[in-house]
Amino acid sequence: MQLQHLKYFLQIAETGSMNKAADQLFVSQPSLSKVISCMEAELNIKIFERNNRGVSLTEDGKKLYMYTKNILNQFDLISKISTEEIPSVISVSAYPNLLSTSLLSQYYSLYQGKNIIFTLRESRINQIAEDVSGLRSEIGVLHINNAQSKEVYRLLDYHNLEFHLVATDTWYAVVGPNNPLFHSSAVNMRQLLNYTVVRPPDDYFSALTTYLIIDGVSLSEFKRAVYLNNGAATINLMKETDIFAFSLWLSRPDYERHGLKVIPIENCDVSVEMGWIKRCKERLSSEAQTFVGLLQKYYGKEKI
Repeated sequence: MQLQHLKYFLQIAETGSMNKAADQLFVSQPSLSKVISCMEAELNIKIFERNNRGVSLTEDGKKLYMYTKNILNQFDLISKISTEEIPSVISVSAYPNLLSTSLLSQYYSLYQGKNIIFTLRESRINQIAEDVSGLRSEIGVLHINNAQSKEVYRLLDYHNLEFHLVATDTWYAVVGPNNPLFHSSAVNMRQLLNYTVVRPPDDYFSALTTYLIIDGVSLSEFKRAVYLNNGAATINLMKETDIFAFSLWLSRPDYERHGLKVIPIENCDVSVEMGWIKRCKERLSSEAQTFVGLLQKYYGKEKI
């Protein structure tokens, strides 16, 4: 089946007449009929019903029309890639609550008024790797703690992805004004055991984190947890209850603007690498290069 045949089919479907379509396409009516017959034989369906007024689509023909319309629209976009008519596209997958709203605002300001589509997918490590590997996202932004690093780097290697370090960090406790620890200058893990922790839904790599021991307390001892994959809901929950979260110092500005406090954890020796990934040996689009530049500028100065 040729692209030209799909264009013929579309013209017939939209005019409802073989003769009208033939006139508009400057081809003979028998030629159009032959094209449709060949398509019906190839697809093993009946496309048109003939009637006194011309032709009408069968149920299978309606499905074919929908798919053909989409295909030709996409082909039209492809033909305009070299022009400014097509919006630039950038897709980013990131660990939940990691990217600062200030950074995203800066990126928006750079492209304000320009023809660009920006997509942000918040996911856990495995999904981020699959998004970038599967071309759903051009880059991924994630952080890796020392309990995960060996397995994460194995995953990235499997997907043929490369990791670019932006900053190193450690864990802090984030609490709201309803948590008794709010005015503390530092907290310890035994104190935190008294409260419910909020975190994104678990995956294989977060399960590895439960093996971490901080100041003699294993993360597996935290039995009370709320799982949320929504940044706004997480922040509101911490503002209104005594729930706390483990987070990075890198994320402090976003929490503090909502009235939350980021507090050091005593004797915390967790090491965290924050960075971005892309497909190996692949050149980033100019939009993605700009985003990475902002990422480096915004977080790169924070070396813990």
